Amino acid sequence: MPVGLWAFLRGLQRGRRWLLVPAAGCAAVVLIAAEPASATAFALLALVLGATASGETGGREAPRTAIVSLVAVLALAALLASAQILPARQLLPLSVRGAGFTETEGLKWSLPPARLLEAIVPRLFGDPTHLSPAIWWGGFLFDGGYPLLLSFYVGAIPCVLAAVGAWHRGEDRARRRVLAAAGALALVLALGRNSLLYRALFQAFSPVRQVRYPERFALIAVFALAILAGYGLERLLGPRSSPRAAMACAVVASAMFLLTAVAAAAPLADRLLGWIARVPPDFLGSDGGGAVRAAFLRSTLWAFAEAGALAVAATIRAAPRHRPGARGRLADRGCLRRLDVPGQRPRSVDRRSRLADVAVAAGDDHRTRDGRPTSAPRAAARRSKDLGDDRRARLGIPL
Repeated sequence: MPVGLWAFLRGLQRGRRWLLVPAAGCAAVVLIAAEPASATAFALLALVLGATASGETGGREAPRTAIVSLVAVLALAALLASAQILPARQLLPLSVRGAGFTETEGLKWSLPPARLLEAIVPRLFGDPTHLSPAIWWGGFLFDGGYPLLLSFYVGAIPCVLAAVGAWHRGEDRARRRVLAAAGALALVLALGRNSLLYRALFQAFSPVRQVRYPERFALIAVFALAILAGYGLERLLGPRSSPRAAMACAVVASAMFLLTAVAAAAPLADRLLGWIARVPPDFLGSDGGGAVRAAFLRSTLWAFAEAGALAVAATIRAAPRHRPGARGRLADRGCLRRLDVPGQRPRSVDRRSRLADVAVAAGDDHRTRDGRPTSAPRAAARRSKDLGDDRRARLGIPL
């Protein structure tokens, strides 16, 4: 899918239309696999990124061109995948999927809302590669005691950078906002039974009832988050780093500190684990409860370290830099005059040269009421500068 999106976006540029053919080939591979979440991800992200792409001349590519190109790519992909799609379409009524899944089966493995916190806190529910409740306590939460996606962890730094990239005021604002909206929509679909929108779509449209395991739609949100994190990093590393970005990083670091403090207190940690992972109080009171609390504390400490490091880096980048004013320029000129000339004694600067430097530094500050500089100060500044240059030439100081 990433290769197909790259080829599609490059194919929107003039002289590179031939790249739409490889993009159609990648889309055909997705269709042959009969993976609805991946096909939806390709179509949605291609539409969002293509309709908001910037043209070579600096303007935005017309959304109509992107939509027409996407329709052509999907049509060619369907034609290439027809050898698989047509026989599968004929055999579909003979399978359970043809009549549509029941609500229990179709909404199985929906993304729990509490798992959204796992995007920042690693191993929030333990290690799914072990079956022991002391190591994997997420079995109390997930369907069948096991998740479809083994991990939903992205990291505190990418999540904060994605938030900065989505909401900062800069270039490609429309693309970033629409991409954030697409990621949010994908998360709503991934919630499955926990989302009113997905439940309504499941009841209203029969093609939706042929799709199960809504948690797979979270991959669209992860892809959008990665792109937005790149925009956020570019913003923080730019020449003008926003103080708002540093403030957002500091707020997230403070929230992670509070979560770590809660995890360090046993009574509060037990309540939080019971609310997030539905861990029974009896289990937390046993010998395995101590191991669960220790692992939970380690995870929150890691998230706090990530958020704190990003907050410090963003604060350093947003700190105002000192810019020398008129006094700094005068000090630089004074240092030039105090340089010793070989073979000569250091000379004192006469009053005329000092006045010349003052006029040069302050000549731009004399302005009329309408903001335009007056001609007299500029002429005086020019004459004073010439006198100062002559003085430096006599002293042997390079200009």
